Amino acid sequence: MKQRLIQILIVTGAISVLVLFITQYFWAKELQRLENNQFNQKVHIALTNVGNRLELINKFSISRIHPIEQVEYNKFVVKINDVVQPKLLNTLLKREFDRYRIREAYYIAIYDCFTDSVVYTTETDSIRIVPSKDYSIKWDIDSHNFGVIFPNRSETINQLNIWLIASIVPIVMLLFFSFAIYVIIRQKKLDEIKTDFINNMTHELKTPISTISLSSEVLMTPGIGENPDRLSRYAKIIYDENQRLKDLVEKVLQMAFFEKKDFELKKENANIHHIILQAANRFELPIKQQSGKIALDLKAATIERKFDVGHMTNVISNLIDNAIKYCKNAPEIFIETTSDKHFIYISVKDNGIGMSKEELKNIFTKFYRIPTGNIHTTKGFGIGLNYVKLIVEAHKGTISVDSKLNEGSSFVIKLPLE
Repeated sequence: MKQRLIQILIVTGAISVLVLFITQYFWAKELQRLENNQFNQKVHIALTNVGNRLELINKFSISRIHPIEQVEYNKFVVKINDVVQPKLLNTLLKREFDRYRIREAYYIAIYDCFTDSVVYTTETDSIRIVPSKDYSIKWDIDSHNFGVIFPNRSETINQLNIWLIASIVPIVMLLFFSFAIYVIIRQKKLDEIKTDFINNMTHELKTPISTISLSSEVLMTPGIGENPDRLSRYAKIIYDENQRLKDLVEKVLQMAFFEKKDFELKKENANIHHIILQAANRFELPIKQQSGKIALDLKAATIERKFDVGHMTNVISNLIDNAIKYCKNAPEIFIETTSDKHFIYISVKDNGIGMSKEELKNIFTKFYRIPTGNIHTTKGFGIGLNYVKLIVEAHKGTISVDSKLNEGSSFVIKLPLE
């Protein structure tokens, strides 16, 4: 997937989530408004019925008008100007609220119209609470109004509810969209890495195959047998290139083997210094050919532990090989070992081209190769350091790297002493 298409997808998705959020917000706000209107209507009907019932009980004319005023969003006052007994009022309110399924908590207040003050309330935090049995108040005079307050209904809480309802779906969509974009970008990067690997593998395999083909044609030339030196030279070329092909195929098979994650190491008692020396000896000739050197400072206590000798030798060999390949000048490699009571540390330093911070994040990723301008200037499949990390971790160890561009790199392997 092209970078431009991914950018368009991200922008389109972000706009879609924003539009969805705005739609959800107005939908939730409208839903809240309708719910409030429905609640207010039910309260009005219930309070009207209570007012009518009080007039019937008090034997006044039903035609008496008692308007209901919504003083605040959660406070209703019934202007009945009639006799209101607290106990009776509470009973009537409970019955009507149950009838219309009004489940909100509430408390009542009875007002004396003459003094314009509250003479009775069921609010527990009220400054003045007058029980219905207090006969110092004349309950039989028609000078009372009553109010109902719903303390749990709040404009702030309702607004928060709107935001909560409006945010749920967009947040889920945003999380899903972010995950999808992450997967797409990661897949794109993997595709690029695998494409790079295929190109490198094709080039690596093509070179020995071409060399073998040309050498075979020479060997089929009439009279080649009359020149033993030439015959031997081209036979040696075919043998060497065949070995190179074998090594390349072995690396690919090895990569597939370690992908299974269930491989077993063949551990045996071994000294890590012997392993390092064996790996370093492999590169004695290539180092000399480039006027370089390998310096060893093996100071760790020579305590043997169980290693897979073959794989650990390959680990050190890979680090040395990379130090040689990624060096513009004569390679200088310094291998040091130290130890403490619990761990042994193996440090491999070089004077190579070094790595940027972005490259350091990916060097242990399978198929990743440090770009060098021309993809074929440095041979390899980009599986060496991934292999190194797998083997070190299989030995219950860790590997870290410190590097700066044009200043070289330093790999440190930390292995527990079992």
